[in-house]
This record gives sequence, structure tokens and C-alpha cells, in this order.
Amino acid sequence: MSFASYIFFARKRMSSTKMTVYSILVTTIGLTLFLFSTIFSKVLNSGRESIMRCISGDIDRYAVALIDNSTFFDASKGNAIYQEIIDSQKIYSFGTWDPILFDISAVNYQDTDYFSQLKEIQDTNIKYLSDINPAYFQGINIPAAVFKFNSISLEQGTIASLDLNKATALLGSNFKDIPLGTVIKTRSGDEYTVEGIVSKNQEIIDSHSILSNLGGLDFDYTIPLDNMILLIDPDTQGRAIDSDAVFISFAEGISYEEGKETIESIFASYGTEIKMGKLSDRIDEVMSRTDWILNRFNASSVIFLFLSITTILCIQMMAFFTRKEEVGIWISNGLESKDVFRILFLENIIKILISYTISLGIYIFVLKINNISGSQMHYLREVLFVYGPLMVLAAGIGIATGVSMISIVYIKKKTIPDIINGNW
Repeated sequence: MSFASYIFFARKRMSSTKMTVYSILVTTIGLTLFLFSTIFSKVLNSGRESIMRCISGDIDRYAVALIDNSTFFDASKGNAIYQEIIDSQKIYSFGTWDPILFDISAVNYQDTDYFSQLKEIQDTNIKYLSDINPAYFQGINIPAAVFKFNSISLEQGTIASLDLNKATALLGSNFKDIPLGTVIKTRSGDEYTVEGIVSKNQEIIDSHSILSNLGGLDFDYTIPLDNMILLIDPDTQGRAIDSDAVFISFAEGISYEEGKETIESIFASYGTEIKMGKLSDRIDEVMSRTDWILNRFNASSVIFLFLSITTILCIQMMAFFTRKEEVGIWISNGLESKDVFRILFLENIIKILISYTISLGIYIFVLKINNISGSQMHYLREVLFVYGPLMVLAAGIGIATGVSMISIVYIKKKTIPDIINGNW
């Protein structure tokens, strides 16, 4: 039989019964629920996964800390402590960073002005920060001493060659056409030299989501760097410790306990203190509500997904059995089992694809009415628009194959007279 013949038989079966409508309706509901349950679980897990992508090596090398107020407000004491920390061979990074909106006055390289190009690139791509002032640029201000806390790679330039003793700028991959050596001047009088282009799809931990979060439900714990400008300030610039909450990482081979003892002794020698905890414990704390929801959702989602798939299988099998006499006519006219299977599979796959398309429409509509921000959409794009839809499509194709195989196995167990007479 030709493919056109298979299409003819499949369309005939679908167009001549109300069961087709019921089958598509129930399958649409099942696939929609399957889609949301699959994506919701993945979205809740994505925060922890994204944080882990930003660091390298043993997570026990990473810590967070609260600094005593006397250190924070006493600049001379804070600077002295800071200098001892960055001079220590056991401490790999110390400090914090902040997403910022800043004003640029000039962007120059060898007498060529790149200001307009830099602005156009950032304005035509997804912005993480809201536009308080359209003239501002979005970026991240990060002290040199904490730069290496996040595992950032470059597609132009190298981390090893960065001179962190001078004000340095790294541009996200969207700005790859801006040449290295370009000087960025801010309205406040600072100058940063572009020393590298960050590799595509790199992220940095959102410092506020870790240091300030009180356990609320959040989905994005990192900041995508593709459209950001990183401004790296030298260690000796201004007030060295300018935040009472900091990130810390220890050198390779230094245990958390050894690193913690080193930093606490430095602070104690200046008559102040620091309260430290493992980054992993802090992540567990800020994600406590997310984990609570996820644990309960996972406990019920297996049953829910099983019921969804079972319901779809049942309605598809009912649609098959309501037209069993037709199968008998096919076989009495010489159709082989493989031909019957192909017709049934084609019928089921068409119904599944119709249901899948409708379920995607419902899904996109729900996303739209919930006003998810553009940055969150971009941040979760692989989960929302690749992982979830592909998982559900694969499940739908599996269901269509399963229904067709069950039907053909059932037919093969019956005698030819029973099949022809519809006695099964």
C-alpha cells in the first residue's frame, strides 16, 4: 500500500465518528497536564542547577558570611582586614558583587567611537534589569578579589591574562564585535579597559538571591551574562569591604574548616568577628520553600502522570474498539497485520499531534497571562520551550505507538472469522 492509501484509511476512521472528538479532547487535557507537571518540576530544580553551573570543584570550598558592623563602618579596619585576606594563600576569593545601571560617556578604541554600537546591541537584546533610564547601561560591578568566585570563561582573551590591578571590563558574548582594548568611560569619571569577551550562555550567581533571600519562592538565582557588561574594580579602590554580607571561596586543597579558621583568626586579630556558613547550606536555606513544594509535588506527580497516560491510553483504545468491524473488513480484503498497524499508528499519531498542538496553545496562553518577565523567559527558555515540549511530544509519540501495538497484538490473538465478524 502507498502512503496515500494509509492516509485515506486513517482519515476515514477519524472523520466518521464522534469518538475521535472525545479522544482528541481527553488527550489534549492529558497532554496539557503532563506538560505543566513536567515543566513545573524542572523549573523548580533549575535554580539549584544554575548555581552549580557557576562554580567549579568541591562545593565545600565555597562559603557565605556576615561581617560585624564595626568592620563594615570602620574603613581603615576593614581595609586592613581585606588586605590580609587577599594576601592569604588559603583564600581564593572574597567579597560580593551587584547588578547595576550606570551611565557611559564614551566608548573608544583607536579613535573609533563604539558608544552607539554598544548601546544598540544592549537595547536590542534581552535586558535583565528594568529600564529606569533608557540612557543607562546594565552591568555588574564586581571587585577583583571576588571575581574568581564564579567560574567564568572567555571566548576572547583569557582569565589568566587579566590584569586585575587596573579597572577592567568584560563584555557579554552579544558584544563580541567590540574590539579588545576599547576604553569605556563612565559619567562618574571611571575608565575601564575591555580585556575579554565572556563565552556565550555564561551566568553569574545573583548575589541578592543568595545573600538577601529569606526563603521565598524564586525561579532565577543567576544572571545571564550575554547582554551584560562586567566592571571589575581593583582590590585597592576605595572602601575595601563595602557590604556586610560576602561570598568566600578557598584555594584548591583547602578544606572548609581550615579556610574558616583562617578568616576567623584574621578578623579576631582586629577585635571583630565574622559569621560563616557553607554555600551549600545557604542554598538549602533560601530554597527551603522551593524544596518543600518540589518534594510534595514529586510525591504526587508520578501518580498524576501515570493517571494522565493511562487515561489517554484508555480513550485511544476505546476509539479503536468502537470501529473494530472496520478492521475485520480490511483483513477480509487482504490487508496484512503490518498494514493495519500502520493505519492505526497513523490515525493515533494524527490525533496525538492535534492534541499536542492544542495543548501547546493552552500552555503558551497560560504563560502569557501570568506576565512572566522577558528576562525570566530568556533565563528559563530551554526548560519552557525545549525540554518540556519535547518531553511531552516524546510521550505522545510513545502513547500512539503503544496503542497501535496493543491493538495489533490483540487482533493477532483472534481468529480470522472473529475479526471479520467483529466478535472481539
